[in-house]
Amino acid sequence: KVSKTQEIKVNNSNAKLFTKVAISPALPHINEQLIYSIKLFIPRDAKVDNLELTPPKITNAKIIQLNKDQRYSATVQGQAYHVLERSYAIFTDRAGPLIIKDGYLRGSNYSKSRRTNDPFALLNDPFFSGMLSNAEPFQLAIENLTIDILPIPNDYPEYSQWLPASSIVITEDWSDNINELKVGEIGRANV
Repeated sequence: KVSKTQEIKVNNSNAKLFTKVAISPALPHINEQLIYSIKLFIPRDAKVDNLELTPPKITNAKIIQLNKDQRYSATVQGQAYHVLERSYAIFTDRAGPLIIKDGYLRGSNYSKSRRTNDPFALLNDPFFSGMLSNAEPFQLAIENLTIDILPIPNDYPEYSQWLPASSIVITEDWSDNINELKVGEIGRANV
């Protein structure tokens, strides 16, 4: 597993909004699925909005977003965070360095209103409190990552089809009971 981190300050405090990227496996072969994850750590007291995550660009590979974003809480060095995690599957059919680059995160950071007569301050809602506060747009580059893609192992049988997988399950389902089929009858199988 390979990982890197980028960060920026939010809310004029010591709390930092940061991203962490990870990819696994650390030593992949061509056509093997890589899982690339981007985690956005938002301090619990931060007011950020309009988050837009632009996925990285990868030459000579296919990138597919997996499922929906996951949201959960975490504590890092005593600081409480909301975490937004997005994962991608990456496939490449070329050995050598694979460069994952140019991903970024955009959003708005709401600093607390300097106005003491803010009628929305008690609502503690970024939408309403943002109306009378200073919204500062930000852009955070997601760390570029390079991983070496290994070729098919030399000891792999030459005339075999290369299929890197940790497990494969093949099932079949017949439209009729195959024990009752007679010669010449048509049966349909889904594999």
